[in-house]
Amino acid sequence: MSLFRKLALLAVVVLPACAAPAPVRLPDMTFTDRPRFLMDVANVQVVDQYQPPFRLPNIEHQVVVPPARAIERWARDRLVPVGNSGVAIVTVKDARMLEHSLRVTPGVQGVFTKEQAARYEVIVEATVAVRPGSGNMPSDAIATARAERSRTVAEGISPNELDRVHYELVEGVMRDLDQQLDTNIRRFLVGYIREIR
Repeated sequence: MSLFRKLALLAVVVLPACAAPAPVRLPDMTFTDRPRFLMDVANVQVVDQYQPPFRLPNIEHQVVVPPARAIERWARDRLVPVGNSGVAIVTVKDARMLEHSLRVTPGVQGVFTKEQAARYEVIVEATVAVRPGSGNMPSDAIATARAERSRTVAEGISPNELDRVHYELVEGVMRDLDQQLDTNIRRFLVGYIREIR
């Protein structure tokens, strides 16, 4: 076998080993572990008022689970319409994920130092408002919540590891938002709750 053929065969064997790793498989982000609010409304609607700018430092449009989609999933999992009239409106007010570059040590010294290279920040804000279909209840009742979290990552983080960091950030901030909304729904929308289970 010629040297050229040997090298070509070696390249075929080596190339698959150098291929990029398969994308990480992350679990669905759900809130089914939390009790459901059976609401005295006929429908639950989600209105996304947040408009992503699609440019840095905003990266919410690039992550595996965008914060706005997580809020929509929260509404589906936790609010169940069981009434004959009225609507519960979940409004996404803010759903940002921001990427901030951090200064790292330049030159030779920086080569031997592994530093935090970026900070990621997630900010979410949502409201749950009830508009009844009859005059028996107040015209509007509303519960609001806002949460934010941030985390830094080191130089050289892999794309799969970064996807996991983004996922965990969104999951964490959504747990915070969920706790606040849970408290405020029980307080301000109590007249529209038939049951919690």
